[in-house]
Amino acid sequence: MTKVFKVEQSGIPVDIESIQPDSTIETVHLLLRTDETSLLELAGKAKGVQQEIENLAKDYPILNKNIADFDDESIKDYSELFNVLGQSLKINYDNLFGEGTYDKLRAANLSRIQLFSILPDVNEYLTDELKKRSMQEEKRAKQKMDKYLKKAHR
Repeated sequence: MTKVFKVEQSGIPVDIESIQPDSTIETVHLLLRTDETSLLELAGKAKGVQQEIENLAKDYPILNKNIADFDDESIKDYSELFNVLGQSLKINYDNLFGEGTYDKLRAANLSRIQLFSILPDVNEYLTDELKKRSMQEEKRAKQKMDKYLKKAHR
């Protein structure tokens, strides 16, 4: 008989719900992988992501323009602004949850403005969860160490 070991994938699940025009709800299931390789990759990408966003700001001076300076004739400016916003969001969502995430979210009829408005909340939730899990893991490791030390002193 074979012994089966079940190992759960480590990650922080995030569901983003999009209420459709017909009142149905489309849920996009995301997972921030929290295995050591994924976390190291994410940390390594952080500077690159920041650089990509800074490059967008340099390449598109529209980002430095005050929205109050836009007028009815500035529809081209709005279009450019939304395109750059989409590029920025793609960089962020795809780096957090994997390639294609931004496209899945857009396919669920989520607008760039909606995705932009929830991104800080998503980031805050992920940061809080990572801290909480880190503290739990540290506590668990300490308990195991204490248990082994007690056995060693017997």
